[in-house]
Amino acid sequence: MTDNLDNSKDIRPYSYHTFMFPFLWNDSNSKWKLLKREKFLKCIDRKLWEDEKYEQKENVDSEFIAQFNQYRYFNKAARNAVYTTEGKKSVVYNFRYNLAALDKTQKHSAWLAGCKGRDNPARYVITKGEKSANLAINGIRLKLFNTGIGMLIFELENYDHPSLDDFNWINDRGRRIYMPFLNDKCECDECADRIYITFAGKPVVSGKLKEENPKYNSIRLVEPITYLLKNDGYSVTTNMEETNSKTFYIEPIIDDRMFVAGYCVNAEAANELTSHSENGYRYISDASARFIDDKENAAAKWYRTTFVDGGGITCQNQEMLADMISKHTYTRWTEYGSLTGVSEYSMVTLTSADLDNNYYLARNFLTEYVEMMILVLAQRESLLAFERMISDSSIGKRDIGQIQKRYIEFQSQLLLKEVTPQQQGIELYKMLLENMFIEEQAAEIEKQIEALSSQKASKSENKENLILFLIGVLGIFEAINCFGEWIASDVVQYGRFIVSGALVLAATGLFFVFKRK
Repeated sequence: MTDNLDNSKDIRPYSYHTFMFPFLWNDSNSKWKLLKREKFLKCIDRKLWEDEKYEQKENVDSEFIAQFNQYRYFNKAARNAVYTTEGKKSVVYNFRYNLAALDKTQKHSAWLAGCKGRDNPARYVITKGEKSANLAINGIRLKLFNTGIGMLIFELENYDHPSLDDFNWINDRGRRIYMPFLNDKCECDECADRIYITFAGKPVVSGKLKEENPKYNSIRLVEPITYLLKNDGYSVTTNMEETNSKTFYIEPIIDDRMFVAGYCVNAEAANELTSHSENGYRYISDASARFIDDKENAAAKWYRTTFVDGGGITCQNQEMLADMISKHTYTRWTEYGSLTGVSEYSMVTLTSADLDNNYYLARNFLTEYVEMMILVLAQRESLLAFERMISDSSIGKRDIGQIQKRYIEFQSQLLLKEVTPQQQGIELYKMLLENMFIEEQAAEIEKQIEALSSQKASKSENKENLILFLIGVLGIFEAINCFGEWIASDVVQYGRFIVSGALVLAATGLFFVFKRK
């Protein structure tokens, strides 16, 4: 993510929000095969989506510094999973959307493309009832991994909503991309009314989440996603029945929510949560000191922030609450007034460090930490994709041998044990892996692959034994028959030998055919 933090004249944002939408792609002609990226690229307008490559620049500016630090932060194996490399064998393809293309008039694109910060004309707007949030779009990115996983990423800046409650509201309402359930009014209380993109004050897409005629087996994604993934007649859908030669099926992998990474600068809230009480830091000691639904409860505030729990505290056990907060909080910089929380759906940092003097902290979060989070999220979603492949294989719709080959490539290219030599990076990455259940999921996938491979080997061995038995019986029968005819006749029955030989060759051919299956 690029930034404009080094310009002292700029108004600083109150918070940054990065929404990540991971999905699996497919189509109607290959329901049991993942598409190659080159085929899925047909629905990516290359006039609007530009290749994002990190190359040496002549000018040492803030963008160069951010890219330089990010590149040096990761080890070699991680770089191959973060950056696009040459050729079709690249682990990931990276694209960045040309935001100036949102200007339909094309009158001021050159000027508008250079606008950043609060004056950025590209906006991500969230509305719910009378409340709304209008966020500047710093960038829109797309990653396509070789495991069949895509990830659409919105990089947003908040200049108008300063409170911690505002930060949590944006994260909660802005991440929901379709209606997971309905109330009696055919609405979803947890969803925003609209999530849409505007440019210079003019809506580009409507972004209504409400479904006029909902169907129990359909998913209608919020329009900004489907708007960005279409090109020259090619488009995407979340309903398999709608697929055709130009409409690709995509499956949201998590659920109705995008993953959210948020960075909030709020000295009052951060100092309150990290202040000391008799039993330690308030963000955790308050879990047992006060009733946990109390609005002044520091533990409740941090729980809502970490788990993006906008509807209220869903954990109503004080011991469990304290344990969850402890497990999901990275505490290295607590005395500096900074907390980082990691959950299955979020990674957030709340800090008292102002951006004027500590802009590098936000830059590190938006580049190095977010990219680390993307890697872990890609691992998680790829494992879920392998789970679907294994399910297909168990009913005979996919070859377990091919799955095993792809999984070995995934292990060496993406399922990395370590991504950086930096100590704090090692600690945070380990925490991400634990809270996203990566090691447990990987171990289970490996067991399933091993079990199916053993099952296939056993079936293959049984087939081989059966064919060998048939060949043996046929050979003995033909030998006895031919020997008898030879004894009974003065002339050797050459024709009979030819027929017997042909039968043996045919049986041998069947043996090799079954062996290959």
